[in-house]
Amino acid sequence: MRLDLPNIALVCCDTRDAKLSLESIHRTIQRVAFGECIYVTCQAALDELPANFQIDPSVEIRLVEPFASIADYSNYVLKNAHLVSLKPYFLFVQWDSWVLQAESWTPEFLEYDYIGAVWPHHSDRRVGNGGFSLRSRRLMLAAASLAERGCERILEVEDDFICRVVRSELESQHECRFAPERVANRFSAERQGWRGAPFGFHGLLNYGRVFDHSELSDRLADLRSSYFGDRHSFDLTKYLTSQGRYKDARYVIKRRVQLSGWTTKNIKLFIGNLMHAWLVPKIAAQFFGRTND
Repeated sequence: MRLDLPNIALVCCDTRDAKLSLESIHRTIQRVAFGECIYVTCQAALDELPANFQIDPSVEIRLVEPFASIADYSNYVLKNAHLVSLKPYFLFVQWDSWVLQAESWTPEFLEYDYIGAVWPHHSDRRVGNGGFSLRSRRLMLAAASLAERGCERILEVEDDFICRVVRSELESQHECRFAPERVANRFSAERQGWRGAPFGFHGLLNYGRVFDHSELSDRLADLRSSYFGDRHSFDLTKYLTSQGRYKDARYVIKRRVQLSGWTTKNIKLFIGNLMHAWLVPKIAAQFFGRTND
């Protein structure tokens, strides 16, 4: 039985890859019934869907002009996303984020105006990542107002603008509540690591935790080359190597090399993969003895 969240609108804004975005939406609505399910995209992205791809009838399509950059996406989410629904809460997902454990939902999440995964690289205001985030309509309206009045402060990333640039104003002037880290860790996982069974997750770097070998191979094969050019694919490779999934890690390295060549980072990943695959069995044999399989 699906979790019922009638006061929440599921929202995904993506004009680059409709197939991946809709697959993430479908994974989420398999586990949760939302009050509304809205996919903001462009006609060109829909035109690229495979002929046999079926969009769940509960998904409402809202067409916009293509986002030419992350800044375009951020400006849309900040200034316009609140217009797509009148629900009091919005759950934002992206092509690389969805609900994993519906049973991890708690009504406590609705006590806050913003919840996203913890950012471990910051020393304060660490909540949080917008790729899988719960936001109240009240916060979204306030953030839109601040964005319109202070455009020069909008950075390239909308979650940074909300959670760090104007967080103090949202809290003091609009009484918005940001979830504490203990709640954020139960809600979502990204770079902070996994604490138990989070409600959802964000990021290609976590695909090794989400998919087994067969599923991961299929999912990675669907990704455009550009998806292998950032830190997420680097971290995914390191995780796969650490778990002894050497073949999966080498596939990611291969895609990275195809995109950017044998950079210093790619060489380190490749050597690290080979060394781990060679050393770990030898160390295990030394300490535990060889098996006779």
